[in-house]
Amino acid sequence: MIETMSTRLTCSIAIYKDYIRHDVGKTFVMNFEWALNAWIGNPSPVCIHSRQCGRSLVIEHNGDVYGLLVIKLDK
Repeated sequence: MIETMSTRLTCSIAIYKDYIRHDVGKTFVMNFEWALNAWIGNPSPVCIHSRQCGRSLVIEHNGDVYGLLVIKLDK
């Protein structure tokens, strides 16, 4: 299991490095863009990775609107 996880991590890093060298600005991969954004010192564009949330909204199928600081769980 450890070897498999290590191999996957190594492969993921290689893919990311290839993306940085050849595809930035041409191909947009959401998670890679978030990582690159953090690496250059910008705040995270994703609420879950931000120090502070609150600028984004969730709209339910019935039209209810919630700030992301509110978690709504259906029972």
